[in-house]
Amino acid sequence: VEPLGPLERGLKMIWGFKAGTGKFPDTYCGPGGCDDTTGRNFNWYCSARDGSNQSSDQADFESLSGCPSPGILSVRMGTPTCWDGNHDTDGSYPEGKDHYSHLAFPHNDGNGSFVCPATHPKQINSFTILVAWGYDDWDRVHNDWWLSSDRFNGANYPRGKTYHTD
Repeated sequence: VEPLGPLERGLKMIWGFKAGTGKFPDTYCGPGGCDDTTGRNFNWYCSARDGSNQSSDQADFESLSGCPSPGILSVRMGTPTCWDGNHDTDGSYPEGKDHYSHLAFPHNDGNGSFVCPATHPKQINSFTILVAWGYDDWDRVHNDWWLSSDRFNGANYPRGKTYHTD
């Protein structure tokens, strides 16, 4: 694995849910497959408006429970920190390629360290995006709320599933 270096000029990335596949990109999955979330930095949580009573982090919105009313619904997502070192800085992907595959999350090596996979050996800096929404009635939010991308082009993904950043 190469040492941490600066972000390459022009590096393009979209991270999070990959529309059209119904899942996160394979390079975001742990060594045990896409159900293995080690190394993935994405979670939903809720709290009272003063920040107290924070729920446990959940991988998906629909798993949240017991959120206070009124409250704050939050989603936190960190960027992948492993890059293949070759693609998506200058349009070098052929037409039709995505802006996901050149990135990966590190995985637990079994000894408590997170390492980049051999296919994505270059470590890059990370940043985290946190989005928070205030709400008055948790039951209404939990039963009736969704992201616009959950329903885009006739899709019907579980609520909150398609959160992504680009």
